[in-house]
Amino acid sequence: MNDPDAAVIAPSPRPTTHREEAAFNDLPILALVETDRYCDQCSHNLLSQAIRRDERTGVLLVRCPECGRLHPAAGTATAVRPWLHRFAVILLLLWFATIGFAVTMVGMAQVGLTIAIMEELTTSTRIVNITGTSTTVVRTQHRTPVAQTRDHFWMVLSTRVLLGAVGFIAMTASVIAFHHWRRWAQLILATGPPIVVASLLWIGFAYDQPGLMAWSIRPIAGSAAALIVGGLIAVLVGRMVARFMVIALVPPRMRWPLAFLWIADGKTLSGMAA
Repeated sequence: MNDPDAAVIAPSPRPTTHREEAAFNDLPILALVETDRYCDQCSHNLLSQAIRRDERTGVLLVRCPECGRLHPAAGTATAVRPWLHRFAVILLLLWFATIGFAVTMVGMAQVGLTIAIMEELTTSTRIVNITGTSTTVVRTQHRTPVAQTRDHFWMVLSTRVLLGAVGFIAMTASVIAFHHWRRWAQLILATGPPIVVASLLWIGFAYDQPGLMAWSIRPIAGSAAALIVGGLIAVLVGRMVARFMVIALVPPRMRWPLAFLWIADGKTLSGMAA
């Protein structure tokens, strides 16, 4: 049987009048919800919603912009919480494994495409046995650079454009995944790994081909520079591109989980602090 007094003393889950809602919204914003948290009533994600202190109780509250329900800013403890923490540790390990795999793939792309450029610059091509419509193309690998042709130029240019695109995509993913990093840390991530990979590649090539040690600096440094330029562009405009894609492709009611793309750059997603 329900206690009739319980309905009297229980706090209301939401402001009962528009005046009370307006009064709550006029309270100073103390912080924003920085993690995914969902309304108990309508399941709306409260990420990036404003946290205010109730004047009567002194409790920090956040209001759901969808249904108006008030929630305490501090999470509640339940018996399920320890298992959630264990599950979070597993997800964190998988996250680090994914990051390590992505970094390895970018490094392998840099090594593979750089070696392809260097092999192309030491390979000559000639056409022999031209009899009517029959031609044979002979490619010869040399231990010294060959005379550069237009085909060499376009091959090198296209490969470096591809490396720049790899750097841009990789660093765009990084500035989104590590949106809490400062700009200097992102710059180090964009420039450090390509320089390290290029240095190791040059050392290995110099050991294998000491006669081409000086010549190899230019193609190796050019590939690293292409990757770095793509990464630096992503550091500057990566999140802006991501925000544009979110606005263009994601309906307004589903953008809240991606509000960190705006918060990281000091911007405000429309309606997030309502």
